[in-house]
Amino acid sequence: MRIKAFLLTLPLVAGLTSLIAWGGPSLTAGTYESLAIATEDGLSLTLSSDGLVLALAVDGEELVGEPVPALWVRDMSQAGEVTEPNLLANPGFEEGDTGWSPLALNQNIIIALALEDVQGGDWALKFTGPADAIGFGGWGSDPISVTGGRRYRVSGWFRVKEGFVTRPTGSPIL
Repeated sequence: MRIKAFLLTLPLVAGLTSLIAWGGPSLTAGTYESLAIATEDGLSLTLSSDGLVLALAVDGEELVGEPVPALWVRDMSQAGEVTEPNLLANPGFEEGDTGWSPLALNQNIIIALALEDVQGGDWALKFTGPADAIGFGGWGSDPISVTGGRRYRVSGWFRVKEGFVTRPTGSPIL
């Protein structure tokens, strides 16, 4: 296995999510026991030699309870045009929360269907939380069947009401 780059969603203040991308040098599995990455602003990430997330912390608060796979993303520039219908059964929440469920590790975040700030249709999924607390959470769709060897395009629409997200120290993230 060769690790070229990874993308990992990192939940932050008020349930908003930032994207961490690392495109450092290629690493070959078996040449290290673990890989640790840390930033000056309090983010630390430790990966095992087989690509599992062993630890993920923000300002010393651990967000991972056990080793879990990271979200690996390859070059998607050649993904092509969308030729199939949306594979999600209820992508715009027009049927309420049918086909969706909250993730088990939600903390300091309220996630609910809302009628305001919609992108299309009548509903949106709204994440709210106290501005002075670190929170994380999400909803997941029912499993989607995919075929090996085919390319799929994943996209979403996100809106940050205030226009930016801040760290607990007050410095801007987005």
